[in-house]
Amino acid sequence: KGLRLVRWSLFPDFLGRDCLATLSIAGRVAIWIREETCFIERQCLHDENPKVQVQDLAFGPAVVGAILGLALTDGTIRIYAYSTFNKFWDLISTLTHGKSCTALSWDLTTTGALVTAAQNQLKIWRRDQTVEWFLDDIRQFDFDKEEDQIIHIAWSPREINPPLFALITSNKLLLSFDNNNTLTLYDSPSDILLRLITFNNTGSLLCLIDSARITRVWKRDFYGNWTLLRTYDPPPLPTTTNNMMLLTSPPHTHTTTQ
Repeated sequence: KGLRLVRWSLFPDFLGRDCLATLSIAGRVAIWIREETCFIERQCLHDENPKVQVQDLAFGPAVVGAILGLALTDGTIRIYAYSTFNKFWDLISTLTHGKSCTALSWDLTTTGALVTAAQNQLKIWRRDQTVEWFLDDIRQFDFDKEEDQIIHIAWSPREINPPLFALITSNKLLLSFDNNNTLTLYDSPSDILLRLITFNNTGSLLCLIDSARITRVWKRDFYGNWTLLRTYDPPPLPTTTNNMMLLTSPPHTHTTTQ
């Protein structure tokens, strides 16, 4: 079955090897580790379930250790941590957003905070000194269409307070500076859906990819203004699998039951 998302871990030093997580179109979440020339499935964190589906997943930054967050349609965020004792990923926290979660993103600076998205709302989560998660802030948005909802979010890696978020609905790219300050960077035609956004490592560039496979890049200047830097036409589709690394499922893998 096809893959919907692939995420690389940000902390190979913790695991001693490359690691990635995949979300299939059917909703299955698997952890893969690199073994020489291929990736082997190590563990299944969430199996196909029509009642509770995973919408997004993301590895946390090294400052919070080897952890992985999942956003689910039942309104929860599950946080897994890698155990050096049993070499598997264990569920350590479950946060409740209260609505069907569609996306999440980590703060990659020293705070290691987490933002989750559901419908027209963002919730920012932080950890206290006892490593317990608490709700720190909520941002609410008024979209033009009632059916619009946040489908992807990216936390800017710049250390600023309040934090800057980029978020997309099906047809809009927005920048959220604080609770009362939101800027629309791009409004796509109704037949083109927005798919993915990401910042560069310094937060000075923002990249957007849409359903037509067109890539747009915005740049932030010294004064904080964002301008469209470049538009890239769709790249050619691959015609060969030469030199590609394979994902291989062994006959028996560890499954985490919930």
